Amino acid sequence: MAVPAFIESYNRKFARLPRDKHDAHRSVRAEEDLNQIFAWRELRKVSKSLTLHYERKLYVLKDTAENRRLSGKYVEVFQYPDERIEIRVAGKALPYSLFVSSGNVDSELNDQGKTVDNKRLDHALQALRESQARREVLPPRPSPAPTRRADGTRVPRSKIVASQKPHRSSPTQVFGA
Repeated sequence: MAVPAFIESYNRKFARLPRDKHDAHRSVRAEEDLNQIFAWRELRKVSKSLTLHYERKLYVLKDTAENRRLSGKYVEVFQYPDERIEIRVAGKALPYSLFVSSGNVDSELNDQGKTVDNKRLDHALQALRESQARREVLPPRPSPAPTRRADGTRVPRSKIVASQKPHRSSPTQVFGA
């Protein structure tokens, strides 16, 4: 069923005439921005490193003198109906970037809670294949360098991990006797 036909049949079934013929709707004025009106707003605190968290993502503000003054203060995060994010303070939008912990696509796909749309499934599988191929090609990591004392002598790893032997009670020792 086409959309206009659906609307017409829906209105035939459920439409009711208003009790009062007066239309109380008004037109939107030029100074009113509907995107600002319908945006979801939340306050977030800016850290000393000019970062803030919103919806499990880390946003990094651009390092400027004005933004340095915001450290420890709250800013407003706007999420618009089209999913756009804007960070504002005193009506002014702040430049930011989204922090990505790893530039690899495979780290995002290994999240167990994340599902992939059908449209992106082919790309996701290709990225997984590439990451597995990279893992097979990479040589094994070398063991960490041995720790050395100030005079240059090597300290064995066993001495660092377990510096003392565990206390053993003698078999002849009887407790509570």
